[in-house]
Amino acid sequence: MTAVAATAAPAADMPTLGALVDIVTPPAPSWTPQTIGWPVAAVLVAAGLLWFAWRTWRRYRANRYRREALAQLQQWAAALGEPTPNVSADIGAAKRARALREIAALLKRVALSAWPREVVASLTGNAWAAFLRASHDNRGSAADTLAALVSDAEYQSDERLCREWDCVRAAMLIRACRDWIERHHVPV
Repeated sequence: MTAVAATAAPAADMPTLGALVDIVTPPAPSWTPQTIGWPVAAVLVAAGLLWFAWRTWRRYRANRYRREALAQLQQWAAALGEPTPNVSADIGAAKRARALREIAALLKRVALSAWPREVVASLTGNAWAAFLRASHDNRGSAADTLAALVSDAEYQSDERLCREWDCVRAAMLIRACRDWIERHHVPV
């Protein structure tokens, strides 16, 4: 019995759960920066983001003529590529010739949108072909394809134009036009 009484006595000295008090925690650290470096860094990052957004918006607006030209080129490419089985050969040739001439005119409109009118408007034939070559990165076969179209497309008959620009060569022309519209360099 004495052992039981000895263990009961310290239990009486222990506090009950209701009498226990929580540990006092320190206040949460502040989220506001304590030094001047963080606000300066935040202002610099915000200014950089605003500058980047402004440049991106300017580039997007400046390239509007390219997006519109690519959409028109896609329409003329569809007119060049779609077969017309129920249409007579004369009407099909006229449709293809019109599409080829419109593509040549589209290149001129794109150039007039990007360069001053005094530079581009008077160019025809070989001078126009040389301008297309000079304003394009890829001076290989793509520039030669464009030059072949713009140099004498206006002066050929529909039949000869369609014969000269078969489906394979027309597909090369569309790729070359798309490439020139996307990548021509405009001097600043």
